[in-house]
Amino acid sequence: MQATALEVQRLLVSGRKKEALEFAQEGQLWGPALVIASQLGDQFYGDTVKLMALKQLKVGSPLRTLCLVVAGQPADVFSKVSSGSNLPGYVNTSIQPGQVAANMLDGWEENLAILTANRTKDDGLVIILLGDCLWKERKEAAAAHICYLVAEASFEPYSDGARLCLIGAAHWNCPRIYVSPEAIQRTELYEYSKVLGNSQFLRLPFQPYKLIYAYMRLKLGKWLIL
Repeated sequence: MQATALEVQRLLVSGRKKEALEFAQEGQLWGPALVIASQLGDQFYGDTVKLMALKQLKVGSPLRTLCLVVAGQPADVFSKVSSGSNLPGYVNTSIQPGQVAANMLDGWEENLAILTANRTKDDGLVIILLGDCLWKERKEAAAAHICYLVAEASFEPYSDGARLCLIGAAHWNCPRIYVSPEAIQRTELYEYSKVLGNSQFLRLPFQPYKLIYAYMRLKLGKWLIL
């Protein structure tokens, strides 16, 4: 590390910033590398943060997730690529079922927490994709819906492509029986909490479910005061 630092210093004294940055990256001298990159511009800084995350941090760890989002590389958050990858040329933009690192999904709560506590550009996209992976790969609809709500995804009428119809209802897995009193109640509570902050708040796709819920209660002999 000391030899690397001395060579980086020599290159900087000669005014060769880009060479100094490359040498610091190769020697994994990340502190000076980030300082030099910040002087060279946003692109160099983002690339350096990405390299540091991919080489130094465990796949699926919350810190790696945050660093990659800060670096403007949201797709790499979900890759299984480890620190042994061919760097710096590695690029991964496709996210396919079965390709997401298992510990990324095992620790989804911490990954979600670090993104919401440290808001950055594109973090909403990452949070939604995290929800998609939880649902498609783990069949965890409730966990996926937590991600969608944090990312403020829109409620949608039922369709094969809709992410959020009723909170906690797995309409992708059970399209015929996903409408339940509990799911409607959860969504109604969410809507009510939003109305407390904005009296004009209205989720139009949710309104038909209120009629279904009223019919359910009537069948049980429970009259509603509207």
